[in-house]
Parts: sequence; C-alpha cells; structure tokens
Amino acid sequence: MLLAVPASASHHPPNSVSGGVTLTVQRGAQPGSVVFDYSVTQKPCPPLCYPNYGKPYSIAVYVDAPGGAADGVKGVPTLVSPPPHCVAATRPVVHCDTDKRNTGDPSAALPLSGSFTVVGTWVKGATAEVVAEGYSLNTYQEGVPLPQPDCSQFEAALGTATERFVFAEDKYRVKLHDLVQIENAALIRLRIGEIYVHARNRAIEDFDESEVSLGRARNAVEAARKALDDCRGRAPAGPSSLARSKACTDKTWGSLIARSKKLKLPNLTPVVRKILAERRRHQTAQAARDAKRLRGQLKTEVKALKGLAKAVDACK
Repeated sequence: MLLAVPASASHHPPNSVSGGVTLTVQRGAQPGSVVFDYSVTQKPCPPLCYPNYGKPYSIAVYVDAPGGAADGVKGVPTLVSPPPHCVAATRPVVHCDTDKRNTGDPSAALPLSGSFTVVGTWVKGATAEVVAEGYSLNTYQEGVPLPQPDCSQFEAALGTATERFVFAEDKYRVKLHDLVQIENAALIRLRIGEIYVHARNRAIEDFDESEVSLGRARNAVEAARKALDDCRGRAPAGPSSLARSKACTDKTWGSLIARSKKLKLPNLTPVVRKILAERRRHQTAQAARDAKRLRGQLKTEVKALKGLAKAVDACK
C-alpha cells in the first residue's frame, strides 16, 4: 500500500479541506501507463438537502516532480478510454468537469468514484494530488507517490539497437579494410587497369553504404538510450552502452564517422582510362606523368584510409 508523503506543490483552493477524497495510484498493464482511482466520501445529507448535495462536479488530478517546482509528466499524456467529461493535459494530468452547475440535475454531478488510465512519460519520484470540487464539496488529497515506471520495453529496445550497432560496426570495419587493401595494392604495384577501377568503385560503394548504416545504427542506440533514461527519470551518466573499451565510446564513434565522411574519395575512372589510352598510343612520357600524379593521389588516400582504419581498430 502506498502511503502519502508531504507535497511541496499544492493545487487545491485555500478554503479546501483534506480527507473528503482519496486517491490511489498503481502501474497499469500498458507500458508507461498509470491508473488513478479516486473516491469521494459523500457528506451526510442534512434535512431538506438537494439531490446533488456532497457530489463533485469537478475532479482534477495533478502530478508534480520531486520538490513540486515542475510537472511530473513530460509532454501531454494520453487518457486511455476517457470517461465522459474527462480530458488529459499536463496540469492537471486529468480533469473531469460536467460543465454544469445545477443542484437538482443528476447529469450535473460526476460519479463519487472513478478510474483513469493515463499513458505518459513520468518523472521519477513524482507525486499526485487529487482535488474534488462540487456541491457543498471542496476537498483534496496530496502527496500520493507514483509507482516506479516499468522500463522493460525500453531496456529491450536498447539491447536490440546495440546488437544492430555491433553488426553495423563489424561490417563497416570489414569494408574499410577491403578498401585499404585495394588502394594499397594499386599503390604498391600500380595496377591501374579496368579491373582495378571496377574493384575500387565497388569497394567505395560498399564502404559508403556501411558508413551510412553505422551512422544510423549509432543514432538508434542513442535514441533508445535516451528513451530508457527518460523512463528511469534520470540523465545519462558516464559512457553509453557503446563503450566496450576505454578507447571506444559513443563520442569516439561520432568523430570516426565524421572523419570517414570527410574522405571524399574521387572517381578515378577518367584518369585511369586516360593513362591506358596514352599507353596504347605510345605516349609514354604523358602516361608516366599522369601515373605519377595518380600515384601521389593514391598515396595520400592510402595514408588517410590507414589512419582511419587504425583508429577504428582501436574500437574493438
């Protein structure tokens, strides 16, 4: 059984008295859902009282973060199967009002008890207050603690996202090394025929594709991690789940992906075909000059690729 704790923020009118309404809060079956149950104790009817005496026309449920300085729900929650006259908001979380003020009209009064299921992102340590206003009725209960949220779905989502990231990471590393081998072989042996051009272009396409997949996977992990932190009601602390070694953190991977995007490997097909055509025409001097420039370009690219590969290998 949940016991009421003192609340720093109060939402009831100054002339309101406690004890005429009770509120219980429990976790709902749906992820992120909380069930609020209220019950109004109707005052004994004095002689000649009207039909709606002691009944509420307004029920409001507020949720405050610890300390009461902020709301205990992030954004606007969703009211599941809302009862008549009830809407969800941020402050209050649930508000029910008949919009009638008629002491003799039964439809102008709310039920003496009711239940609301609300789905939202709740702040850890939040407390609830219920305020009941009605016909000769002005009462409240505050400081009712919310249950700890069920974050199992977010934990599972983070686990799945991390597994996909590891797969994308491994594929990226393989495609990077494949590209380094092709470029390095061309630099050492200067084999720059059509077969090399085709292999290089295919390797670059595979590498670029793996880079995009890795970036998406990393973003998915960070989004899943943030969702889990929001559910738990706390800010991220320390390295994320991507940090499997001191040298490999989510921040490191972010800089590596950015570094990868800056490589901008050019299409060498035109210059290779130009060199081959010059050789067929026996323009050996021009072909040699073009091959020398190509070799210098390849040397720069191989150096950059090897540097990136070394940094990536540190994240094992």
